[in-house]
Amino acid sequence: MNKFLSFFSLLLALTFSVLAQSNRAGTFTSAVANLSTNGVSITSFSVTDTSAAQNIVLLYDNEAASTNRTYAAYSVVTVSSTLITNVFTNFAGVSQTNITPVLTSATSVIPLATIQARRVLTLAVPASGTVTITPVDPLGTTFGLTIKATGAGIYNANWINLP
Repeated sequence: MNKFLSFFSLLLALTFSVLAQSNRAGTFTSAVANLSTNGVSITSFSVTDTSAAQNIVLLYDNEAASTNRTYAAYSVVTVSSTLITNVFTNFAGVSQTNITPVLTSATSVIPLATIQARRVLTLAVPASGTVTITPVDPLGTTFGLTIKATGAGIYNANWINLP
């Protein structure tokens, strides 16, 4: 009975994992377009060129229709050690030096930064051709999925939405 329940629960889990996959298809132009605003795990991606010229297709990890990502400013505290030297004359008239190690801290602000979003995939698609990738380990994104290309085409993507 236990083997049956474990087999049934495994079968149920596999069914839900297959059902959780999204199949998305659509067209793109040379403009930047957003495909997903959530993190995804890409299990396959296919691109067909419709511009009759070689096409470079780039996928970025970004939730906006942009190839740049803006990171907010934040504060950093740096802790370090230093030595404090104390020179004094004792009650017997002898000059003494005490060296004491202490911790110091300094706060600095890292300013707002706009940098290129992380590239997930770069595909060179021949004129009027099709390129399909099915990675052994799915390609993961954290923020979302954005596509940018040098020409027009059709995409077909399978991915699993991340929680």
